[in-house]
Formats: sequence, structure tokens, C-alpha cells
Amino acid sequence: MLFRSASFYRRLFVAFVLATFVPILALAVTTRLYVADQMRAGIDQDAVVTAATAQRVVEDLIAPRATQEGVGIDDNMLVWVSRLIGQDVNLFIGPRLAATSERNLFASGVLPLRMPSDLYLELALRNRGATVSREHIGTLEFLLAGTRMTAPQLDAVLTVP
Repeated sequence: MLFRSASFYRRLFVAFVLATFVPILALAVTTRLYVADQMRAGIDQDAVVTAATAQRVVEDLIAPRATQEGVGIDDNMLVWVSRLIGQDVNLFIGPRLAATSERNLFASGVLPLRMPSDLYLELALRNRGATVSREHIGTLEFLLAGTRMTAPQLDAVLTVP
């Protein structure tokens, strides 16, 4: 009889522990996943805002000047935009790189001269206004925000890593 009561108390204790810790563990995991998703969404939104800022600078300041002088947007102009917003800037016309603030990365082959396929699909083919994709260079992962240029003289995509 004594053995049975000890077993009953042990089973009751285990049931109590499971009834207490399983919901707490589930809540902790759910909260962690929710917070991580919210942080990712916030970072993606910040990336889109940065790309939109670069787009406005190019459309409002650079493109009219380039059109007025009869030249295209070049690397020097995007270096100025890069310094202004504090991020590298790339301009693609169609799938090919037209101008960049970091020519050395493309010239050395670290980055391809073609627009990443995720961005091309979303911006050029699906005609979205802006998007964010995750790109890789070796083991390094980084975000690449892209936005379509809306100025009539520019049929291009601007990206900000």
C-alpha cells in the first residue's frame, strides 16, 4: 500500500509539473517567434524606406540634372547619393547594372553585374513598387532592398544593400 501511494504522489507531481511548464514553454516559444517576425518585418520596412529615400534623391535631384546636361546617371552621381543616405546604391536598367556607388565590388566579380533574380521577378516582371530580398556572398547574408524608379525618363530599378 505504501508503494502505491508513493507512485500516486510521483504521478501527481509529474502531472502538476507538466501542466505548469508545458503551457509556459509553449508561450515562450510562441512569443519568441512572434517577436522575431516583428523584428524582421521592421528591418525589412526600414530597408524599403532607405531604398525609397534613395529613389527620391535620384528622381528629384540627379535625374533632372543628368537629363538637362544630356548625360546618363553615372557612378559619380550614385557615390554622392550613397554619401547622402549612408548606404551603397546600385542602378539597374533592365537586368544589367548601369551605375553603382561601389564599382569595385562589381568589377572584382564579388557581386554579379546582373540584378538578383528575386528582385527582377518582383520589380520588373510582377511590377511591384518595392521589395526586399536576402542575398548571399559566400556565408555572408545581407538584405537587398529594391524599388522601381517612377520618373518617366527612367525605366530602372534602384537597389540598396
